[in-house]
Amino acid sequence: MTEHDAPHATPRLETFEEIATRYPGLDPEALHVWVVMRKAQTRLDLAVDAHLARHGLSFGRYLVLVHLIRAEGHSLNPAAIADLCGSTRATITGVVDTLEKAGFVEREEDPADRRSLQVRLTLTGRRFLEKMLPDHFDRLMKVMSEFTPAELKTLEKLSQKLAAGAAALERP
Repeated sequence: MTEHDAPHATPRLETFEEIATRYPGLDPEALHVWVVMRKAQTRLDLAVDAHLARHGLSFGRYLVLVHLIRAEGHSLNPAAIADLCGSTRATITGVVDTLEKAGFVEREEDPADRRSLQVRLTLTGRRFLEKMLPDHFDRLMKVMSEFTPAELKTLEKLSQKLAAGAAALERP
């Protein structure tokens, strides 16, 4: 069986070395690591999505709920939620609509500025998180338990470098 026969197999380093002969400046080992890393990220994303779906959540809904439970008074304005989630206000409006229909959040007038709204975590939302989060954190710790403390520090530093390097893909 060749690497092309296995649907999810990572191409061998030799494949990237062959590609590099056609693209000067391409580092085959760096490209190979990039593919391995992206496959791991995709696998983790799918696993997190499946786990959260068992609780009736998307990742976006989960993020909003977690930011609200951490906020003073369990309340934030939509712009603050969007900033914390790294999302647009329009996206957050849709997420909050869904969470409101589920009874997890409610919109209230901002007592400091009646022109704006606050999104507040309801008692139902807090109880839901109190039930869901122990299992969620236990599963995350099982994923991360594969790493030594030194590896975790290295992974953190490497992740920060990757995040900083993302600008190369964002530039026009």
